[in-house]
This record gives sequence, structure tokens and C-alpha cells, in this order.
Amino acid sequence: MFNRFTLLYLKSTFKSTINQFLANQSILIVDIGAKGALCRLIGLEELSEKHGFEPNLIEFNRLQKTEDGIVKLFPTAVAQTDGRRTFYMARSSSYSSFLRPDIEEFSKHFGRMKDFPKWKNKIETIGKTVVPCRSLDSIYGESGEIISLLKLDTQGTELEIIRGAERLLKEKRILAIKTEFLFQRVYKDQCVFTDLETLLKTFGFMLVSCEFYPDGLETRSIVGFDKPRIGAGGDAIFVLAEPLEKERLKTSLVLGSLGYLSEMDHMLQKISMINQLERESLLVHFSKLHNQYSLKQIVRQLVPPILFNLLKRVRLPESI
Repeated sequence: MFNRFTLLYLKSTFKSTINQFLANQSILIVDIGAKGALCRLIGLEELSEKHGFEPNLIEFNRLQKTEDGIVKLFPTAVAQTDGRRTFYMARSSSYSSFLRPDIEEFSKHFGRMKDFPKWKNKIETIGKTVVPCRSLDSIYGESGEIISLLKLDTQGTELEIIRGAERLLKEKRILAIKTEFLFQRVYKDQCVFTDLETLLKTFGFMLVSCEFYPDGLETRSIVGFDKPRIGAGGDAIFVLAEPLEKERLKTSLVLGSLGYLSEMDHMLQKISMINQLERESLLVHFSKLHNQYSLKQIVRQLVPPILFNLLKRVRLPESI
């Protein structure tokens, strides 16, 4: 355990370490499928520059009104190649995609789950439009920019987006990827987890963790419905196992912000310029952030499930 004086000293060391090694540099977050809010890295907000791509113009306009900080927003989609493509609008905009839903496959895997009728209603196509799209190589290939975190949530087209970043990946200009995944296909020609992992391994990425979606899962058996299951998907975190020497600190900071301190420590130990005290200050900084209880976690423990589901509609503070 650290006493208060030591923690204050480590905090000041953290700031001086960041200023020394990342002077005039930013942590670039590229969020593709940015509906709702842009991805953020806790503890790195002052260093972050965020780029958001959202082809749904209604959602794009909402982002323009709510996002602050160093932000660039683009009303375009990202794909494997540049061009224009048909974008299928779902009843719930979260399910909109370049891919059509495969209701037969959806029903085969989830038809006897309690909330299937609600999910089926949300994913149904209610319209379509043609949107512009570009590849990541086309957008960033000539800029020399380093993407510290690439976040993907595009309802089944994540694999082709990664294929459209071949130059960036070969040049080790993407340090970490947080991508939505499913184990079963619910859209026609959709990629699944194994497709993503197989491709990313060829570019030197390692899987750090899978963060499964628990909120919609039934925790008790109900007569006539599926037994409880962990989940059909979630977000997978991949990190470049051997980034360029000059990018190791950024990579470790991203890992720390996401809460993966073991991998962060392993990466920091490879940076000869950083001493033991500086390393400890970085680890403590993110450890403290992730040991704070979120208000949502506390409320979940104290109130009945029905009331909690109502409260989920309220945007609660991140931590207390």
C-alpha cells in the first residue's frame, strides 16, 4: 500500500513523465461507427484527439452537438475501398449496416431467447440510402499519423475495414484495436470473432481480452426459453505485440486506460528510457482510476433489477 505522500509524489511523477516523453504529441482515437458518443480513454482525456466516422446523418448531427475537446467528425462510412455503397437503415439505428440482416440465422441462434422478438424488431430494415465510404489507408495513409486506438462498431463489416488498413498495419501505425464481435452471424456475409483474430495475428496483434455484453442476458432459467448464456459477443481488445520503440509508451498508456495493467507493465519494462519510479507512477495512475466504483455499479447492487433497467436510461456519472 502507498501512503498519501507517496501517492502525491507518484502523481507529480506521472505528469512529468508524460510531459517529458510525449511533449506536443497526442493520443489519436479513431472511432468508426460513432453513434451515441465517441470512444474515450479515461485518464488520457487531456492528451486525446478524437476522430469520429458516422454515416447516419441524424446520429452525426447529434454528435456535433454533444462532443467537445479536440474532435473531428466525418459524415462518411469506412470500408475496404473508397466509393459509395448502400447503407441499410434498421428500425433501431444501432443495428444499421452495409449488410442485410439474416433473420433465418438470427432466429436459429437466438429465437428461443426471451428478448428475441424485441431484438428482431430492432434489426429489421426500414429503409436504405447510399453513403460515401473511404478506407483507412485512403484517409490516413499519407498523413503519417499514428492511431493509438481504433474502435470499430459497424455491425459485421469490421473485418473489411481492417483489410482497408493494410498499409497502416504493415507500418505499425495502429497500436490497439477495440472491435465489436459476434460468434454467430446475424447479418448476411458478416465476419465473426475467429475471422478478426486470424487476420490481426498476421499483422502482429495479440488478443488482450474479450469484454462480453452482460446487460441483456437472462440470469435464470425460464420455462420455454434458452438457458442462461454468457453472450453472443462483445468487444475484443487487440494490441500490437511489438510496436515501434517510439510508440511503446503510447501503447502502454492505452492498455492502462483500458484497465489492462499486466500488459501495460510488460510493455513499460521494454522502454529503456523509463525508470522504475516513472513506471510505477504510470501504473498507479491507471490503477487508481479503475479502482473507483462507478455509480452505475453501486446502483446495480442496491436496487431491484426492474428499477435498475429503468434507471439505465439516465446518464449517470462515470465514478464517485
